[in-house]
Amino acid sequence: MAEGLAAETEAIIQQTLPTITNEIEKVQVHILLLVAGKRAERPVLDKSARHNRLHALRESMDPMTQTATQHLLLPY
Repeated sequence: MAEGLAAETEAIIQQTLPTITNEIEKVQVHILLLVAGKRAERPVLDKSARHNRLHALRESMDPMTQTATQHLLLPY
């Protein structure tokens, strides 16, 4: 019985792990954007400057986070 419960628990973890990881990465992106905004010496109002800053931020992320956040940052 314990083995069945352990296998069922493992299956649930494997099913939900990608969703949990995705949500964590979304939060990380929001935090990075907030930090980047706070570090700016002046507000960035120009759309191309904002795009360049976000592009630089995207490049500074590890490849897994980069891939996961491309669709979130695409409009910027």
